Amino acid sequence: MSIKMSDLFSASSFASLLLALVAVGVAYGTTSQRLTELEKRQDILETRQTELLEQIRQDVASLRVEMAKVSQDISWLKEKETQE
Repeated sequence: MSIKMSDLFSASSFASLLLALVAVGVAYGTTSQRLTELEKRQDILETRQTELLEQIRQDVASLRVEMAKVSQDISWLKEKETQE
């Protein structure tokens, strides 16, 4: 069984090859678009995470200041109580 060159390059073979190339191109384009969207989402999430961490840091610092004030008030009340 020998294969002729004309059979290898027939219209149906060419059409199959062309369809396969189109399918690969579409798959590549779709994958590339999804990857780009995922990268954008990741950037957004990282930005939000950074903002939230900064807000938490500020809240903890504020809480420490308030705790120090309360501690001073408690110390003052204890001193006043012992003086009376």
